[in-house]
Amino acid sequence: MITMLNEKAVEQDLPPTLTVLTGGRGRHRYYKTNLDRKIILYDENGEHLGEIQAGDGCYVVGPGSLHSNGRRYELVEDRFRLADLRVD
Repeated sequence: MITMLNEKAVEQDLPPTLTVLTGGRGRHRYYKTNLDRKIILYDENGEHLGEIQAGDGCYVVGPGSLHSNGRRYELVEDRFRLADLRVD
């Protein structure tokens, strides 16, 4: 499934949740979800914004993990609990 969004929409439309800065300086947002698939997010120009990944075979890389470039994953927003991201 491919979903068109823009980065502002990601920030505004998805609920605040635990967020980690990756070793590559991207962001991972963590959610509780009932999804069992991958959703690819693109902006209106077709640029890749990221993915929502859930289900069997997925794993989480969290704060303190070491990226292949030598940087550690760091907490950005730890004041939030895991938000729900449910799909009917």
